[in-house]
Amino acid sequence: MSETELQTHCSNCNNEKIIIYPGTHFCEAQVCEQCSKHCLTCQGLGFVIVKNKERQDDIYTCQCQIIKNQAALINKAKIPQKYWHANFYNFQRIAKQKQLEQIIKQQIDWIKDIDKMERSFLFYGNPGSGKTRMLSIVLKEIILQKNIPCKFIEFTSLLNEIKTGYDQNKPQDEIMAPLREIDILAIDELGKGRNTDWAQSILDDIISTRYNSKKLTFFTTNY
Repeated sequence: MSETELQTHCSNCNNEKIIIYPGTHFCEAQVCEQCSKHCLTCQGLGFVIVKNKERQDDIYTCQCQIIKNQAALINKAKIPQKYWHANFYNFQRIAKQKQLEQIIKQQIDWIKDIDKMERSFLFYGNPGSGKTRMLSIVLKEIILQKNIPCKFIEFTSLLNEIKTGYDQNKPQDEIMAPLREIDILAIDELGKGRNTDWAQSILDDIISTRYNSKKLTFFTTNY
């Protein structure tokens, strides 16, 4: 980083380079216009060239392009707008529970090594215990730290989306593909509503397909 960059402080985004804000239904994000007018690192090229040990040129994507991708991933993740400002710090400050402090620390450490993870996880607890908030924070941090595509969906909304697809005579593979193929899928309120055989078969399909593909799936439930 250049001396000019070190001396520059952006009051618009506090040097985060990305601004997350509440949309109509979901969290939305955009690159900070004040910071993105002209990238000092790549001079607007979108990539940087670095000499390797053999004195050959290696080309890398500039951080400014990575930030643009992160904003796009936040917008596609459909994280509830209620949690646009939620993070591990303010969650811990609000909750003030010793057990929660330990859970937050586990999640922070877990995100650092998520590239190596093959296990999914489940948040369970009573209504109002912070499961959905925690899940929303985890997804945002995964996107911002690891640049991994994520999708948040509430269980009944998931079923309704699938039913709508069937009503529109879409092929089942086309309907299920976004749920099967996204790198990380987060299903909130698992088991909410009537637990029909059809709903159970849909859930079995998603879980088994993603497990066999070694894709991570997160859940919250009251049960």
